[in-house]
Parts: sequence; C-alpha cells; structure tokens
Amino acid sequence: DSPPEIVFGNFDIILCTNLLIYFSTPYQEKVFDKLYRSLAGGGYLVLGKTETPTGVYGNRLRKVNECCPIYQKV
Repeated sequence: DSPPEIVFGNFDIILCTNLLIYFSTPYQEKVFDKLYRSLAGGGYLVLGKTETPTGVYGNRLRKVNECCPIYQKV
C-alpha cells in the first residue's frame, strides 16, 4: 500500500512506461490519481505504448501526440 498523500509534486514530466499494464483497473486509477496530483499544471505524463489514462483521468489528461503515448495535464 502507498502513503495517502504524495511526498513530492509539481513535476513537469513523469515517465511511467510499461508499469500500469500489470495492474487491474481499480489499481490503475489509484496510480493515475497519484501521478495526476504529482504533475504541475501543463505537465507531461509519458506512458507505455499500450497504456492509456483510465476513468476520470481520460478527460483530465490530453494526448499531445498521435504516434506516442504522451499526455498533458489539463
């Protein structure tokens, strides 16, 4: 289990590639919550090629490049 609050934050970019595919959807949403809160406004999240934001984070992260899984916090 992870701490309830993030320790660090306000990152301009977070790389999280090929990790989320190993978690069920409920755990993916917990991870996305922490990643989203850790990103600065307008920050970028880079995922693996087969990963996409789940749940409400599909609307809170905008894909910025069609060929690559790079998302920006909106």
